[in-house]
Amino acid sequence: MKFFIQFPLRLTIPLFLLLCLCVLSLYTLTLGKRQADASVEKFVLAMVAQDMSRLQGRINAHRPDYDDDDIKIAIASRGSDPDVKVVLLSDAGDVVLNATNLKLPGRSLWQAVPEVSAELVSQAKRTRTGAVLLADDHQSISAYYPVVLAADTRELRPTRVGLLFMKYDLRSLKLAGHYQVEQQLWRSVLVYALILIVLGGLLHNSLTQRMRRLIATTKRFAGGDTSARASLPGRDEIARIGGAVDKMLLTIGNDRELLAENARRYRLLTENIKDVVWVLDAATLAFRYVSPSVERLRGYTPAEIMAAPLTAALTPEAADAATRLMRRRTEDFLAGKIATEHFYTDEVEQPCKDGSTVWTEVITSYYLNPANNRVEIRGVTRDIGERRTWEEQLRQRLDELQRWQDVMLDREDRVQELKGEVNALCRTLGQSLRYASQQTDPTGLEREAPPA
Repeated sequence: MKFFIQFPLRLTIPLFLLLCLCVLSLYTLTLGKRQADASVEKFVLAMVAQDMSRLQGRINAHRPDYDDDDIKIAIASRGSDPDVKVVLLSDAGDVVLNATNLKLPGRSLWQAVPEVSAELVSQAKRTRTGAVLLADDHQSISAYYPVVLAADTRELRPTRVGLLFMKYDLRSLKLAGHYQVEQQLWRSVLVYALILIVLGGLLHNSLTQRMRRLIATTKRFAGGDTSARASLPGRDEIARIGGAVDKMLLTIGNDRELLAENARRYRLLTENIKDVVWVLDAATLAFRYVSPSVERLRGYTPAEIMAAPLTAALTPEAADAATRLMRRRTEDFLAGKIATEHFYTDEVEQPCKDGSTVWTEVITSYYLNPANNRVEIRGVTRDIGERRTWEEQLRQRLDELQRWQDVMLDREDRVQELKGEVNALCRTLGQSLRYASQQTDPTGLEREAPPA
């Protein structure tokens, strides 16, 4: 069956039907020959039995003149049939008396016809009954019939019994029967061939043309014509297949349009945002996708980034640490320690094409791609150089404010100490306190009392 699948359907069906016709013809020919052979064998067996019975009766009627000319003519006339190989009459001593072959009289029965069965000869003489037998190879028929020769009239059972033998060749009759069967078969084959031609034409119109129409429709659809439909007529299996294909093409067309719209929106998004979207293979650490915004960030095109190794996207100081960190996180993800929804946030310094560097914030997540069963790292990189500058400026201002605060607190403490010393000196001199509002705090220093 695989042999036929390699051919187009318009050739496969006729070839298959032709093969079936050949097998059917061979079977019909073999069966017809067997039936013809059986018919020939049955007919010849009956004919030989009838002919031998007549000849036996004729010879018995002419005894004791078994060598009468009438008997000789009767035996010789059987030789006119080309299928009769031999007909002979032998005496009780198994010596040939008369035969279709004039060379056989006077010879021993066994010399004249070596294939004669001694057992059948003895049985025919003993039982006084004839026998017509088909040879084992079904190519000939042998007849053994006893005949009573001249005998003493006082014998109740004649003892001098001869044999009438005939061998009939069936091959020519069977060949003629085979020829008739073959002629009849050829006529049948011609009729079957005409039927196959008609069926082939019908199949070509109803099946092959529609299949080619279906194939042409799929090719048009694959070429970009999303409106292509087969619309096959009929209600058979081919029409049902065509209807199913049309539904599939409609679904694919809708999905293709939706996918194209999503791709357009995604491309618009990735090409216009400042953040860089990328996908990295966790096993090979090779970029599988980088959005075009990377060129604005670092000066490299997406093709240049994807052609270079991961270490080229990092400074030498950060490359080794980042590689080890990614591999450790990949192992944790495969071990089930982290989920797909988990995100990592890192700050990385990356080189630019002009030789400078840029500080970036990298947000990553790990994902097992079902299409190739590989772990992918999906990330978003954004420029944080300006943010780091503002953070540094803010840190410097905070440090400066802290220094001023410390200076102001130290100055206030010194003033309070001086006021306390003046008041102490006034007490020593017996004068009134210069700063009467001063109070002593737990530290032992005088503080200015709060207003009432």
